[in-house]
Amino acid sequence: MNIKSKLGIISILTILMIGSLTTSTAYVNMGNHSVTITNTGENSSNAYAQLNVNGIIYPTNGKLPKNYEKYRNTTFQVSTGSTIQYQTSVRSQGLLTNITGVNIKNSYINFGDGTKSTSNGYVAHTYKKSGWYKILISFNATFKNASFVGQNVNGTILGATKEYLVQVSTKPQLALNQISCGYNSFKNYKNKNVDYLIVKVKNVGSAASKATQIKIWYEQPNKVGAVYSKLKSYTSSANIKALKPGEITTVLVKFSIPHKYSKLWKDILLDSLNKLNQFDSGSAFYRLN
Repeated sequence: MNIKSKLGIISILTILMIGSLTTSTAYVNMGNHSVTITNTGENSSNAYAQLNVNGIIYPTNGKLPKNYEKYRNTTFQVSTGSTIQYQTSVRSQGLLTNITGVNIKNSYINFGDGTKSTSNGYVAHTYKKSGWYKILISFNATFKNASFVGQNVNGTILGATKEYLVQVSTKPQLALNQISCGYNSFKNYKNKNVDYLIVKVKNVGSAASKATQIKIWYEQPNKVGAVYSKLKSYTSSANIKALKPGEITTVLVKFSIPHKYSKLWKDILLDSLNKLNQFDSGSAFYRLN
């Protein structure tokens, strides 16, 4: 999802030249170029565990429940009643990268609502009640090729385990769905001078949204999110009507993009009129360049 302490490389390379390495995190046999990662130590198998998600999820906005702060980087949100596909998988990171030829074994997913699965493939699951749930995943895996501190290896990952926190909520979630350019004349089209933008916004949540806005501006070079004062006059906005769950609306925004400015960042943001918490923050911000 790609739901975001390393050992010194120089010292490890020196050891590998001698023959093999045994630590609390891995056993490496360079004779057959293989590595086994266990679930102990700083670079344990748990670091390679990942939950793949095929469906609409979004970051959780606001504060987490008390004692849940440790899940900050592994928390996401789904709509009540929406069916999502889940699958355990291996992520490349740390000392072991570019992992290919993965075969998941002994996959286990506990969705936290009494539903469990031991399938190695994608598993469809629907949360019927809103609330907070912990998802526990675990698996073993083998792989045919990976990069381990500059060496090509195959190997095994044993006892990989990870927990995720999911917020199941009945609320709106607005997302930018599609953006295209518009022209008032063939001359402008030929000269690549954009006259307006056509933006599609979708409510991917499970409740109706309230009317809000979309804003577009040029960003200050090297300053994320700041309006470029030199081109402040180009800043534009448009209203978005209330949307039912699953409904899409098309918004025309009169935002000019002269060809001479086409290489600068243009930021498009779903913006709340009334501090409404109804945006998919992962899809509410878009950059044109």
